[in-house]
Amino acid sequence: MRFVTGRDTKLHPALQELIKEQRRIITEIQRVADESRYRCLCGNTYPDATAFNDHRATCQLLRVAIIGDIVRVSRLLGRTPAVSDYEYRRLPEMPSVSTITSQLGIFRRWNDAVTEAGLTPNKKGNHQ
Repeated sequence: MRFVTGRDTKLHPALQELIKEQRRIITEIQRVADESRYRCLCGNTYPDATAFNDHRATCQLLRVAIIGDIVRVSRLLGRTPAVSDYEYRRLPEMPSVSTITSQLGIFRRWNDAVTEAGLTPNKKGNHQ
């Protein structure tokens, strides 16, 4: 084997095969990353952010997962979580409260999500 110093330098066949395999692996990693970039919790994948967000706004599995995560956080705290409590303790795959309410409109307000989770919403300024 020799070091590559220019474009016309011939590489050892084993090194050529190694480079070819590395390129194949990189291409596969990029394909998987692109495929999973817009993957909902329900398993569906989408070609772009617009289609992905259109789906997430109506995905019932995502809605149930969000409610379950709110309940999980409330059990950790022993009380109804405020927005800041949820943001700090939500699972990484869960969307933020602003995404849940504003961007996707899954719930109109945080208290709507809390109520649907079977919890009593906090009164303004009434959280610890």
